[in-house]
Amino acid sequence: MPRHEQIYEIVARIPHGKVVSYGDIAKAVRVPPRAVGGAMKQCLELSATPLPWWRVVGHDGRFPLAKYRPDLALEQEHLLKGEAVEFKESGRVAIDTARWEIDF
Repeated sequence: MPRHEQIYEIVARIPHGKVVSYGDIAKAVRVPPRAVGGAMKQCLELSATPLPWWRVVGHDGRFPLAKYRPDLALEQEHLLKGEAVEFKESGRVAIDTARWEIDF
């Protein structure tokens, strides 16, 4: 669980209007991106931690959680647009301009 705590620490620090990828977090914590996905899924299921989960996206700006929770993917898009995060015409987040550099 210490890794989950490190993951959640990073997610909690993502600024308004910025995003990070699962891979960005994985690199900072030194775990596979899948481990970050598992931690984020657990966070969403518990709903006890008020983390800005919507600021974590795929490396290509997609919403990986759409595979199992399309409703949350729509909410994620809505929340990010509300923070003025830039999107590409393809519907993906413009991660190259919206990425927050982790200083962990």
